[in-house]
Amino acid sequence: MQQRDWSKIPKNQVFKGRVINRDGQPVVAAKITPGAMSPIQLLESIALTDENGEFEIASKNRTDKVQLIISGKGYTKTVTPEMKFKAKRQEISITRGAFLKGTILKDGKPVKGIQMGLCQENRTKLFVGEYIIGTNDKGEFLFSNLPPRQSYYLYGKMNSMQGIGVIPFRKVLSGIDDAVTDAGEMKSTKGFN
Repeated sequence: MQQRDWSKIPKNQVFKGRVINRDGQPVVAAKITPGAMSPIQLLESIALTDENGEFEIASKNRTDKVQLIISGKGYTKTVTPEMKFKAKRQEISITRGAFLKGTILKDGKPVKGIQMGLCQENRTKLFVGEYIIGTNDKGEFLFSNLPPRQSYYLYGKMNSMQGIGVIPFRKVLSGIDDAVTDAGEMKSTKGFN
């Protein structure tokens, strides 16, 4: 990757940030992209944090605010509120997030190999997208690194449910950081044609 000459970019078109975890330690190799509510058009499509958790992104256009999506391995995908461009580097804290588990049954037996979907109920400015995970041999699933303390819709993905029926969606609430919430058993029922 070619190094950018930051001195040639106007200061009001460069956002400087540092991504840290809840212990204040830098998050290395976190991916930074513009959020849906952001008026910014980046010169590159993504930025990555360095060994100090620091990054700089440059905008093609002059703007005073930016919304960012930050994702790092082992951390929750985080959508920031709109932040102002400042000369000083801004710290953004991300966490491991919450966990959600459950079991899928049909006629009292575990169902393996189906896809479960999870989507935030509130799809406004801080929406992070759909999560998809498969069930194991025991019919169990585990979603990890979810934004904590949020309401979600949990459902079976129809394209993986052929011959199994349907799993009615369930509204669930994620716990605090590092907490595992158990959605319990979800039973497939006969679908309609």
